Amino acid sequence: MTEEVLLMARIRDLPNLQDKIALFAQYLRDEHQYTALSYGCVLNENDQVDGLHYLQDGIPQEWLEIYHRCGYQAYDSGLRHVFSGHSVLLKSQTYRMARDRQLHGPELSAALQSNEFFKSGFCFRVGQVAVPTGIALHSKTLEDRQHDQYFARHELFLTELCRQFDTAVSWGDSIIDKTGLTEQNLRVLRVLAKGNRKAEMLEELGMQSYTSIATHMARVRKLLQVSTDNQALRRAAALALI
Repeated sequence: MTEEVLLMARIRDLPNLQDKIALFAQYLRDEHQYTALSYGCVLNENDQVDGLHYLQDGIPQEWLEIYHRCGYQAYDSGLRHVFSGHSVLLKSQTYRMARDRQLHGPELSAALQSNEFFKSGFCFRVGQVAVPTGIALHSKTLEDRQHDQYFARHELFLTELCRQFDTAVSWGDSIIDKTGLTEQNLRVLRVLAKGNRKAEMLEELGMQSYTSIATHMARVRKLLQVSTDNQALRRAAALALI
């Protein structure tokens, strides 16, 4: 376990999320034969996958192009499972359902085409806080039975490792890029988080009217997909924006 502790320390020290994912993915390839990794978070209040932001390492470009072109994100049974519950889903379960025609339409096509690129793997929801996060590990080398036997022996270790990775990273910079939050939006958020009186906030921000603060917060709420300022503050804190 010492190696994994050092790995997490190195991950925390890296400057951006994609570098952190790349290092974790390299470890998984070298030590556990997982050849690709997907890691994402959902911003909307109902954990719907249309609010998903995700990054990956090792996913074949051909599969990424097919996945986006066909709109499979909306029909990805593994993705829906991750953000609707907390239990582990093995890829072999999804592939078996596809072969047995228990899946239909685009959901069936998504599973069958995924199986052309990956033989096995698993996914589950790792983050349970204000911003739900999920991870999927994929293997193009381990046959499904071989993988599932390996996973059965090492499930606690692998899932705990993924949870440790989740706590070692921050979505902040990536979410800022994807949502278009401005520096002034973030400044208003950070001042609001201090809980000062309105007059103190206006003075610190150099604004004349609280309406300006309200305008910024309306934009923040929309971009973070929440309904209230308190929800925005909780989500921003979970994303390490403040």
